[in-house]
Amino acid sequence: MNSNGTNRTQLTNNSVTDGVSSLVTDGTKIVFASGNIADETTAELFTMNADGSNRTKIGNNALL
Repeated sequence: MNSNGTNRTQLTNNSVTDGVSSLVTDGTKIVFASGNIADETTAELFTMNADGSNRTKIGNNALL
């Protein structure tokens, strides 16, 4: 996405909610939570490259 909000791109596509995201300071990675919003025990933290590639789980949920 451009800094003015144009040119948005869908980076994930799955049956759960992805959100609570943050761009890492150097702009190369995104950190985000993914899981069923009705059950916080399913939420997990992930990183991915800013272009959506290389999605990596970075933790094991212990109720975050």
